[in-house]
Amino acid sequence: MNDDFILIKPSDEYIDEIRSFRQEFIDRNEALHGDTGLGNCENPQEWIEKCHHMEHKDALPHPEWAESTQYMLVIKGERKIYGVIDLRHYLTDYLKKKLRAYRILYPSNRTTQRLRKKDAITLP
Repeated sequence: MNDDFILIKPSDEYIDEIRSFRQEFIDRNEALHGDTGLGNCENPQEWIEKCHHMEHKDALPHPEWAESTQYMLVIKGERKIYGVIDLRHYLTDYLKKKLRAYRILYPSNRTTQRLRKKDAITLP
């Protein structure tokens, strides 16, 4: 097994894993962050499409939002999703003020524990 973490874009290939990842947060009554609305989207296919739209300025739902790219954290060669991040291409004044875009979010407990065990990165 290869333990290299990689970031991949959401795709139809991962629909079942996306559904399972979302359900884990629901089961623990935890909020998802950096998820481009996955926590509120029951249909993984719709979420994937939304993620792709967010990469294009003319498709953004709010005129003061910035384009972004959604990534999922997986271990190379595995199918399990360990985290998500919505990477903004730039920050607008709106995002800086209204959405607290500078906030750093840490991965879920299960991801933190696995990363610490693997000594991949140092987390607080």
